Amino acid sequence: MEELKLMYECFRKAFSEFDLSYDTFKDKLSWGKNTYLTRYDKNKLIGFAIVRDDNLCCLCVDPVYQNKGYGTSLLKEAEKKVLDNGFNKINLGGGFFLACPLRGKAIDDNFFSHRGYIGKRTCYEMMMRLDEYDVNNQPINYQLDNVVFKYNDHAFEEVLSAVAKVQPNWVKFFHEDRHCFIAEKKGKVVGFCNTSFNDPTLVSAEGEKVGNVGCVGVIPSARKGGIGLAMVAYATNELKKRKCTISHIHYTDLERWYSKLGYKTYINYWFGYKKL
Repeated sequence: MEELKLMYECFRKAFSEFDLSYDTFKDKLSWGKNTYLTRYDKNKLIGFAIVRDDNLCCLCVDPVYQNKGYGTSLLKEAEKKVLDNGFNKINLGGGFFLACPLRGKAIDDNFFSHRGYIGKRTCYEMMMRLDEYDVNNQPINYQLDNVVFKYNDHAFEEVLSAVAKVQPNWVKFFHEDRHCFIAEKKGKVVGFCNTSFNDPTLVSAEGEKVGNVGCVGVIPSARKGGIGLAMVAYATNELKKRKCTISHIHYTDLERWYSKLGYKTYINYWFGYKKL
């Protein structure tokens, strides 16, 4: 437990832009069986790496000790651990970080790409503070005919049918005991999204309550009318009603679309990997 606290302190120094609490840090490390690789200068923890299966979940070096070979040493040890786990490819992220945070770097000009990592896929994580959010002052269509936005009160099979029309692999993320927000048109479910009210994210600082809007979709026959953006606007308002201080968007490439409502990107991920 003491070493975990030291890792948290090292993380906060290396990734000072993420003001997450110690409890959130611990929560993110509880999502699987991890191997922790560490580096010390005498009794001071100066760097660590977290390996889970074939994933390098996090690699972190105290800024004072960066550019001295510690990161490269940890990376090599992490790659060996992935091989020992029975895999011939290592992926960046997959647990603590979704993927590799680029932090302003290009995908072909960063610490990992200089060490043989490749990949082209990227995504964004976005957030918005809700203290001044006003659903009645958004760039959405407030005159959508026969459309109602609300928490689901339909048979759940109807929601799952709508999800399957948009992204079949999302069906597993929708459950009756979760807070599914929908767009209903003429009595039918035409849009959907999941909401949650206290997520452990990289912006979950002490005292913050972070809600999430995710898996947003509108069935093909109901698109191009503004239903999707309006649904997210009203879902975001539901988070505010439940005293969330921040609304969070996880794993999206629709940066410009969400920004219309005031969401801002706080991290850009790169799904880098390396064959071993």
